[in-house]
Amino acid sequence: MNREEFYEAFKHDIITAKLKPGEVLKEKQIMEEYGIGRLPMREIMVRLQQENLIETIPRMGTVVTRLDVKQMRDVLELRLELECVVARLAAERVTDEQLAELTTLVSKIHTCTDSKGDAAAALDAEFHNMLYKIVGNKELSRVVKDLHQTTMRLWYYLELWNKDFMTDMDGTPNILKALEKRNPDMAQKAMRVHMNNSISRAMARTI
Repeated sequence: MNREEFYEAFKHDIITAKLKPGEVLKEKQIMEEYGIGRLPMREIMVRLQQENLIETIPRMGTVVTRLDVKQMRDVLELRLELECVVARLAAERVTDEQLAELTTLVSKIHTCTDSKGDAAAALDAEFHNMLYKIVGNKELSRVVKDLHQTTMRLWYYLELWNKDFMTDMDGTPNILKALEKRNPDMAQKAMRVHMNNSISRAMARTI
């Protein structure tokens, strides 16, 4: 396994809660399990620490970053508002070619039957990443992608990838319709409804 493969695999295991928040990471065990050398492993650990996915705690060592309830609520509130900004800008900037790609993606979402696994999560990420691409604002994309990654961790930790997830994704056709009309207000409203469904469930589970 090379550096990038290890990075993607280890990051995936953190986001999907295979490696639990607060879990102590043992260097030798990681090297054996992922088939990676000590030097590349340490380089990737620095990268993951910069992404706030792992942290070093005195007398404990390196651990998976914990999910603080207050922080999660702050993240969800901020992501909701920024995703609405993304939707507004996307409605103003989307091209016909991008609309065709989104139409295909929304179709995939509504034929997905794996609502409790990586397929559903991948579709969710692909949908939002496509909107970030349409907007074309690197700084906005950087911030909202980081928030999306943190949200994904919470979704997996709270086991929200269930049948209700696909109900939440029922809002995607409305967002697509707003983009087709190039209507920023309509797009913002559709995104708020879309995001509020899953965020409300997550907030209820963190009380």
